[in-house]
Amino acid sequence: MNFSNRNLPRIALRAALAGLLTASLIPSARAGSVTRLFYDGISTTSSSLATRTSVSTLTNSPSFPDFPTFREQLDDFTALAGFPLKTGLQGKDNSGTDYGSYTRGYIEAPATGNYLFNIASDDGSALFLSTDTDPANRKLIAFETESGAPLFGGPRQEQRLSAPVALVRGQKYYFEVIHKQGGGASYIQVGWQRPDGAQEIIPTLSLAQYPYDAFLGTGSLTQPPTFNTRGLNGGNTVTNLTVAEGNELLLQLDTIAAQPTTIQWTKNGTVIPGENLSYLRIPRTPATWNNAKIQAVVQNTYGSLSSAVTTVKVTADTTPPFVLNAETGGNPNALRITFSEPVDPAAAVKVSNYTVQRIGSAPLNIQSVAVSADQTAVDLKGAFNFSEGASYQVIVQGIRDQATVPNGQVPDQAIVSFTFSAPTGTTYSFNSGRPSGFSFFGNADVTASGSYDGSGYLRLTDGVRNQNGAVVITERRNIDQVHLKFNLRVADTGSTSGIDIPGDGFSINIAADLPLGTIGSPEEGFTPDVPGSRLSFAFDSHPDSLTDIPSISVLLNNTVVTNVPLGIAGIPPLTTGANFWAAVDIDIRRNGVLSLSYAGVPIIDGLPTAFEGIPNAQIGFAARTRTWYQSHWIDDLTINFGEGDIGNVGLSDGS
Repeated sequence: MNFSNRNLPRIALRAALAGLLTASLIPSARAGSVTRLFYDGISTTSSSLATRTSVSTLTNSPSFPDFPTFREQLDDFTALAGFPLKTGLQGKDNSGTDYGSYTRGYIEAPATGNYLFNIASDDGSALFLSTDTDPANRKLIAFETESGAPLFGGPRQEQRLSAPVALVRGQKYYFEVIHKQGGGASYIQVGWQRPDGAQEIIPTLSLAQYPYDAFLGTGSLTQPPTFNTRGLNGGNTVTNLTVAEGNELLLQLDTIAAQPTTIQWTKNGTVIPGENLSYLRIPRTPATWNNAKIQAVVQNTYGSLSSAVTTVKVTADTTPPFVLNAETGGNPNALRITFSEPVDPAAAVKVSNYTVQRIGSAPLNIQSVAVSADQTAVDLKGAFNFSEGASYQVIVQGIRDQATVPNGQVPDQAIVSFTFSAPTGTTYSFNSGRPSGFSFFGNADVTASGSYDGSGYLRLTDGVRNQNGAVVITERRNIDQVHLKFNLRVADTGSTSGIDIPGDGFSINIAADLPLGTIGSPEEGFTPDVPGSRLSFAFDSHPDSLTDIPSISVLLNNTVVTNVPLGIAGIPPLTTGANFWAAVDIDIRRNGVLSLSYAGVPIIDGLPTAFEGIPNAQIGFAARTRTWYQSHWIDDLTINFGEGDIGNVGLSDGS
């Protein structure tokens, strides 16, 4: 691919970003944006498809870059064929023949460290990134010469994946994405892997516009900060915001300005140390922030802009914590106690706050107490030697929550009975937003209503092309058996042609090295080409050939254990009508025996496998749609690490 003769603008400037103060706890209503310019009728006399789809065909056109034929404003770094018009934004059906697009603006680094950038498109595309805000310093870091590959995986990673790029928190970096379509449906996506390992489509919070708009003829290269009135949140500002103590507070900016800019957040007129991003995020809002007045100032060489003053109302947490349950998980020397909310770790780790005993006998020696990652549970260890048939109890006292004015547990002394047995597991109903202990990536989120019973559900993808969604349960355990139950809806929806095409699928993955985000081929399971202990259940609904049949595959340590075709021999199809929810039951025991049922039909019954356990493992769900239309929804997820079996191997070693 030759970029030497590209007619790319090389104006040495410092330009655009930051913004309109808005506030929202809804991920889909995030501020920040970037403009994409379209150039129709970009054709060539060559009959070569490679020439028609090369970005140089666009950049060598007389209309590039100053004479676009259309513009749209993206609210994240993805543009999909057939995507519906976005509320409050300018939308375009990204299909047609011989057109190109040009997206430029600024990326703000949310953290200091090395980033990996990925690009995926149909057809050709190129991603340029500057070392600062100056376009003259940009370099080609990733490109696509063919089409159809998914983001974060698939072929041509040697060109579509960048080398590590060092970015600094709060600094802005100029970028360009050039895209050329030959014909048919099209898409363009840009994602990154952050320093913490999370993979995601670059979110709207980290994007900002170039100051001059060639389509509208507005703005300038000496633009002082102004509100982006065409953004997702328009010209509105938030003057009052109510948030519950312990919940996330998010205030956002979306301005257009010449770069570089500085951003300063203040609380009651005092600068908040370290907060220099285009948004202010407080993960757990303390009650001390009640009636706090928050304001941001965006400044560059040409002027400054102050946001509205937002008065934050924090409703105090007055709900005391209580013990939900106590279970051994089949481990005779461990006990897990789960609380109704995150608790104060300082109180939770005190051995003196717990008494474990066989009912009617002397207390047993507790050797250690560890708090779970989400701080909603504690693991007690000791030489308990729990035995079957005996009744035990744990007495819990002195526990408090994390409120600014801590609430002590109720009752003051909780007595919880338990037996040495397998646990009942944890069920997630998804009726109260995102549950704690889940990390969300890509298009994944929780929808408040619309499940089979009208309640909330976990949405991996909707019926929209080229979506990727994943969740990872952050807790780690030494897993040597697991029982998963959930309701599943996999439905073809959204085809603008009126013909629903099955695709693509999802998987359930158990491993110690799960990628923190959308994996390369979600319907095929997590199967990197390196040794390791992994277990995947792959629900592949897209037939890749005329002889291929949608199926459920089980993969252990990257090797297929079994593959069961769906939709034949009395087994229901995976892809069904929009209102069909199928019960899924997956049970793999400590002896490696696997059972799996789908829609009430046993399709794997007591299959011996070589499964021996996975230390320090996490569980993740991932799905994608590629160029098809398919929703992947999950509800009433139960995860049980010991049902139906008691043994000597510990299962409560969560970290």
